[in-house]
Amino acid sequence: MPTRLHMMLTKNWWVDMLTSNRVILVNALSLVGTLMVTSGLGFAYWWVVARQFTAAEAGLAAAAVSAMLLLGTIGMMGMGTLLIGELRRRSQIVVSLITTALVIAGVASLLLGAGFAIVSAYFSADFALLTASWKNFLLFTAGVAITGMVLVLDQAMLGLLHGSWQLWRNAVFAISKLILLFPIATYFRQAGAMAIYAAWFSGNLVSLVFLVWLVGRRRLLTASYRLRWDVFRELRGMALAHHILNLSLQTVQFAMPVIVTIMLSPEINASFYVAWLVASSLFIVPTSLTQALYAISSADVSMLAQKIRFTLRASVMGVVAAGLVIMVGAEFMLNFFDPAYGETAALSLRILLLAALPIIIRVHYVAIRQIRRELKQAATLFLAAAVLELSLAITGAAVGGLTGLSAGWVLAIYLEGVWMAPAVYRVAVQAKTLPPTSGEPVH
Repeated sequence: MPTRLHMMLTKNWWVDMLTSNRVILVNALSLVGTLMVTSGLGFAYWWVVARQFTAAEAGLAAAAVSAMLLLGTIGMMGMGTLLIGELRRRSQIVVSLITTALVIAGVASLLLGAGFAIVSAYFSADFALLTASWKNFLLFTAGVAITGMVLVLDQAMLGLLHGSWQLWRNAVFAISKLILLFPIATYFRQAGAMAIYAAWFSGNLVSLVFLVWLVGRRRLLTASYRLRWDVFRELRGMALAHHILNLSLQTVQFAMPVIVTIMLSPEINASFYVAWLVASSLFIVPTSLTQALYAISSADVSMLAQKIRFTLRASVMGVVAAGLVIMVGAEFMLNFFDPAYGETAALSLRILLLAALPIIIRVHYVAIRQIRRELKQAATLFLAAAVLELSLAITGAAVGGLTGLSAGWVLAIYLEGVWMAPAVYRVAVQAKTLPPTSGEPVH
């Protein structure tokens, strides 16, 4: 009888916990679902690439895509995470805010893409491909501009608690880029790495058109989309802090394949890029949960302590279960793409997976700072952390090749986790809510 009573109480506790955190779960699951769709079809994409193109072409294309994602992230100018925190506070001008943010991100990303294409040739002969013709130049810069815009839109959908919309957009992107890869690889095979890049760009463009159609069905496009420069002038200090924080968090993610290409070789990067994608797919579990936590708690911090305990538990359970599966099947996953991938990057993948637990601490620390609007402190800290990660990764690559690069990055992540753990502990374990904030933007 006591056992049965205990089981009933445990079941009720789980039901209550899941019910009280339903909104977080729904939006986090949309993000995880996005990952499953994009990763699954993304792996299929690179599997086709590995069989249709040479390792050098695949590695150079992976580096170009990483550069595109990095530049698009920089070009967002902090607009995505800014919208997550502001859209529910300014519900009367949602469409105008999103429209203005898209213009800012699109123009900034376009200029960054053009600048990178011109300058990169002086640092790497491989990247001279980007300016080998005006078609290559326009294709690369347009890809960067579209990337910056869709990244802002994805986060805007999360800020509106419409996680399913960004799930649909990413599903269309993943499917269309894979379908388009086949005719592009057939008819434009001579373009090499740029053909691979063109399929990726085309998928993003199709998904953007689809999202406009999807939003139009909800008649949001009938609302005013007049550009609101006045609001963004008011929020420029906060946008800058978001921008620096986002760059610090994401620069390393997109820079690592570029570092491997330059310091090691495009062939090695072909293997590493797939390993990096697999490892990143594990890290998306805590990232999705904390992004949903930020979207929900940005206007009300009263339940943050309870909600952050839930996201911590869910994050640990998710990364431990999935991490063990990936750890055991590392060679099999990489060999699926190419037998050489497993031989080159299996050890690197296993080392990268060890960063999962400190990543949980890090993303929760970020969410706490975002919710409290303590962005200047967080931006400064993570700027230093990005320098640390890149420095140790580059040093590791110089000393120990791909294994050294992976170990250097993981060491940096653990050092960050040790530094940030006390702040997360104080919020999550001591059963206290955060003090109310004034709601004023940080300048």
